[in-house]
Amino acid sequence: LPPPSNDLRAMHGPYSRTLAPTTTGTSVLAIKYADGVIVGADTLGSYGSLSRYMNVERIFKVNDFSLLGAGGDISDYQYI
Repeated sequence: LPPPSNDLRAMHGPYSRTLAPTTTGTSVLAIKYADGVIVGADTLGSYGSLSRYMNVERIFKVNDFSLLGAGGDISDYQYI
């Protein structure tokens, strides 16, 4: 057997890139407390492995009593 290698290309083959990356987001957080709920989200949208969109709105007011927040693939959220 050959000696172990720390070279990732030797271990896993050549790098590959997708031809159809998705725009994703990461975090929406809601915390309930005695007087209500506080909701926060990041605004960074990644396109594949790139930090591409810096101001993606992830929380929308539905009515006076409801908010809608989404993380993950932003196209699903845009469809709603």
